[in-house]
Amino acid sequence: TGTFSADGDLAFVPTTATRLMDTRSVLGGWYGRHGTAQVIDVLAAPPGAKAVSGTITIVRPMFKGWLTAYACGQALPPTSSVNAAAGIVMANSLTVGINEATQTLCSRAQHSTHTLFDAVGWWVDAPPPLAM
Repeated sequence: TGTFSADGDLAFVPTTATRLMDTRSVLGGWYGRHGTAQVIDVLAAPPGAKAVSGTITIVRPMFKGWLTAYACGQALPPTSSVNAAAGIVMANSLTVGINEATQTLCSRAQHSTHTLFDAVGWWVDAPPPLAM
């Protein structure tokens, strides 16, 4: 899905798809609709991870809108991660950097919605090549 350094020195560690955030059920520490222009965070990866791959889902936004996922503490990116018309559910796969100090992923909602995030793996420092 990409590389996160000039040398491409990260390795992907897959995991069984795991729901880490669901604002409909308090999973991930948030309950209730993700508010308009609100930024919420979720613990998205184990220590040592640099990025996470997964699926972000926008659930029945009140108006046509989007969610953007990004590393907490960084500037809001100029692009969205998933878009949806009012009242529908839409998911999108993504790979995104995380805050390495807190292992968190932030998500900002354009309009009030429910938000889900499922991780399928993490990007970590690649082990050194084997000596021949």
